[in-house]
Amino acid sequence: MFGAGPLSQIWRSYWVLAVLNAVDLLLTYTAVEGGVDEANVLLRPIVLTPWPLAIKTAALVLLALALAQAGRSAPRLAHILQMLRLAVGVYLVVTFFHVLGLRVID
Repeated sequence: MFGAGPLSQIWRSYWVLAVLNAVDLLLTYTAVEGGVDEANVLLRPIVLTPWPLAIKTAALVLLALALAQAGRSAPRLAHILQMLRLAVGVYLVVTFFHVLGLRVID
């Protein structure tokens, strides 16, 4: 399960993405409660409700189901891994900007 094969790398990347999503939401809540406006205009009206957590959870569950299904097709594994790594990269940048923004407002 913890080998270095593409499938284990996919699941490792998935869990990193899940953790980064949780960190993103936590930092978003922290910033909004500190008086910062939510930058995402679609999320702004619902940011301090249970909906963002529900949406992120549903998206991660659907992604896990899709990965489980797609993981059965070996030719797709490299592409799936690339896309997950890209998503992880995006969330790392988002997290960096959250932390940077929180340091500025302190």
